[in-house]
Amino acid sequence: MLGADESIFSEVSKDNQLLKRLALYLKILKQSDSNARIFVVIHTKKTQKEFSIDHDLFFIPIQSKLIQYYPFKTYKFLINNISKFNPELITCQNPFEIGLLGLMIKRKLHISLEIQIHLNLFSKYWLNEHRINNRLRYFMAKAVLYNANRIRVVSSGIKKNLEESLKIDSSKIFIAPVPVLIQDYCNESTLEILSPNNKEKTVLYVGRLIHSKNMPGLLRLCKKVLKIVNNVQFIIIGDGPQKEFVVDEARKIDPERIIILGSIPYSQLVNWYKRSDVFILPSLHEGFSRVLVESYLFKLPAVATKCGGPQDIIIDGRTGFLTNIEDIDLFSEKIIWLLEHPYDAKAMGLEGYEFVLNQFNPAMLAQKIVSEWVQLLNNYEPNHDIS
Repeated sequence: MLGADESIFSEVSKDNQLLKRLALYLKILKQSDSNARIFVVIHTKKTQKEFSIDHDLFFIPIQSKLIQYYPFKTYKFLINNISKFNPELITCQNPFEIGLLGLMIKRKLHISLEIQIHLNLFSKYWLNEHRINNRLRYFMAKAVLYNANRIRVVSSGIKKNLEESLKIDSSKIFIAPVPVLIQDYCNESTLEILSPNNKEKTVLYVGRLIHSKNMPGLLRLCKKVLKIVNNVQFIIIGDGPQKEFVVDEARKIDPERIIILGSIPYSQLVNWYKRSDVFILPSLHEGFSRVLVESYLFKLPAVATKCGGPQDIIIDGRTGFLTNIEDIDLFSEKIIWLLEHPYDAKAMGLEGYEFVLNQFNPAMLAQKIVSEWVQLLNNYEPNHDIS
């Protein structure tokens, strides 16, 4: 497995959802082959230490200041250590630089390649985010995707775009969102973190504080809602390069009712899911949206934009509301409606809970992901002539 999520090397491994997912994948994989091993080779910007879990799940950092150098540095490392890895399948966590590396290894070793797509690369907002760079990456992704054996996407919208825009055969694509394993914390008792006024309603945002999450839109809707509803507070959980902007703007609007907690452990995050009344996600583009699934696991109704992944999770008008990306006025109105109709909001949250339990069961999703690996592995024919 090739990826770029450096958080896997965090000391707070107990709360690392990626680590838990990979351990689950390996457990399922071993049901087909008791000798199965997973090597996770990760691009890192900082110096990190290699580690393993139970001698069968290995995490190997490849340091490079720029992601553009990662494919060539990692390719050389893997080929020079081929006897250690002896790979039979490669899965890449994106179709860009990491996907290019996977394609290089596929062609060298004649093994199967699975490409994962976790973002909405067909969104005009993503294409314009880093205009030149992302357009180049889009064409890189096309070359990689055409040569992949299987393509895993996290939402139906991405699958549809691959079929219609890139003319990729639908039989090559499968939908498997990220399994959400926050259920481990669902039964923990609620802790008082800030001791706010218990009479206040709480609107919750969880996510990175970055351009794609639409921080200006988030703050505009906060301002609109606060002008109309007196007994409400906004809790913003997450970190990122736009945190300073968010803090400054929140201070101008109402620092007592827009509270920015930064990044917190999952064991604390679940308490905010439990105590909140509405969850919001005003993103410009999303591949899936793990936090939306998490919010529904705590029966929390949500308002989100029609930016990709949320359209697979929210049943508009039944479990929450979907609005156009730039319609901040309507987004704010939907928040206010949920705050002013608590019984309806509770019913919507409950229906959302039942929906995600059925559609996004983590054991079912993990089984589907690993089943695709097994199918590719069964088609593998050893050929490690790398001379």
